[in-house]
Amino acid sequence: MGHLHIEKLHAATLETDPFEYIVVPAFLSQASLKQINATYPEIGKGGSYPIESLKPSMAIKEVIDELDGHEFEQAVEEKFGVALAGKPKMYSLRGWLRAKDGQIHTDSKDKIITVCCSISMRTGRTRVAGFASCAMGQTSKIS
Repeated sequence: MGHLHIEKLHAATLETDPFEYIVVPAFLSQASLKQINATYPEIGKGGSYPIESLKPSMAIKEVIDELDGHEFEQAVEEKFGVALAGKPKMYSLRGWLRAKDGQIHTDSKDKIITVCCSISMRTGRTRVAGFASCAMGQTSKIS
């Protein structure tokens, strides 16, 4: 089963203020969200966790594999006018959101694109963290 709706990424409007970003409504289907919620690893506290311990049967692992694939990479390259082929990628899972998380900070000068796709385990809604706010609903943000 494909989890990402790449066609919705292609159709999304590229915003430029205050920086280049897109919001992709329904980038993950309700069926995918249910699968992710059903198989997501138990994370009992805040922080970032490496993905190496994910089992192939976990839906979030399937989503990460798609994010790591050529089709997604090419769609992002086209949308933002950047070259990603051969560039390193980093994936992590986040634990519970803490008060100190999401502080405004300067990213590495080498970072090209940030993809934030966060799922609320209690409601099944996708939550997307911005710099100082959260967008609620079934939305994935690529910025």
